[in-house]
Amino acid sequence: QYYDAPASIEELKTLDIRTLKGKEGTEEFELELQDILTDWQSYFNIERGPLYSIGYLYGYKDGSARLYFALHHLIVDTVSWRVLTENLKDLYSGKALGFKGSSYRQWTEAIKSYAKEHEEERNYWEAVLSDYTEEDTLKDLKINEETLSSEDIALTVDQTKKLIGESNKAYHTEINDLLLTALGKALSKLTKSSVNHIILEGHGREEIDESLDLTGTLGWFTTLYPVRLETFEDLGESLKNIKETLRQIPKKGIGYGSLIGYEKALPRISFNYLGQFDGGGLDEDKSQWSIVEENSGISMHQANHDNNIININGLVINGALQFNLSTKFDTETTIRLARLFKENLEEVTHYTTHQTRTYLTVSDVNNIID
Repeated sequence: QYYDAPASIEELKTLDIRTLKGKEGTEEFELELQDILTDWQSYFNIERGPLYSIGYLYGYKDGSARLYFALHHLIVDTVSWRVLTENLKDLYSGKALGFKGSSYRQWTEAIKSYAKEHEEERNYWEAVLSDYTEEDTLKDLKINEETLSSEDIALTVDQTKKLIGESNKAYHTEINDLLLTALGKALSKLTKSSVNHIILEGHGREEIDESLDLTGTLGWFTTLYPVRLETFEDLGESLKNIKETLRQIPKKGIGYGSLIGYEKALPRISFNYLGQFDGGGLDEDKSQWSIVEENSGISMHQANHDNNIININGLVINGALQFNLSTKFDTETTIRLARLFKENLEEVTHYTTHQTRTYLTVSDVNNIID
């Protein structure tokens, strides 16, 4: 990555949706709009640019409009979308953005320094993958490297409220403890192994340098690091073990890339929980702002090759937890994995919200002592 000082600003694209052949809300309309938005983001070049495309869509029946952003992952991550949305909302409302925070350049320098100062972490990361071999990964399942199968699952709003707002009380857990316990249980049934290795994605904006303020910085901060998931027959024991496994990860995985790098074989199962995306609300000026869950075109070229066998991405939008599972299995196996994951999410929610007491684990006791 580098800063391209003479880069030209991309032209703002505009579209009056009333000019489309199909009527708003019809399948013809959706397909035509998808083709246009796909075209708008089909000219990215990671060597010379551009790396973004911005458009304005208007003419909707309800009087609303859409701001369209297609930003390459090299320059944006999930947290950046929230920063961008809030900045636009503030600017539109006549508010100032405030003081500039730290730059992405300063962050990369901090990462380099972190690696030099935390060489002892190397032993931890090597231990995580000590019993992992690429040949054993999902070895008994039929894998087709050339095809992708996809399945979506969702909890109800009520189930989501319980999982996010109540389930943490039983074992003093965080949301990823619960989600990864459900995933670990699902994988164990699929692979017939109590131990499964995954790649965990994190937001990466960890507090490793007190002089940095990244709350308003756009960029690709995402961390990727391996995690060993081991589950047991007893759900409570599984929850405690996954929780403690995640607590032992140094600085939430920030050092893996700079200390170990990505040349070695990593697990081919990727998990990423993106967090909660508010469905929007009414401001005082009665204008509505929200990240809309609508088709914005095909965002990945078919020629792109993904090394992962399983990709799991989830978020909460409009109050409901949703996950997409994309695999290199056949449709039947993908549906089975999705069903197992959903069933275990529901089981984790029911189990934790029906506990009559709370339980401390090792990391809780250590925190109290500290």
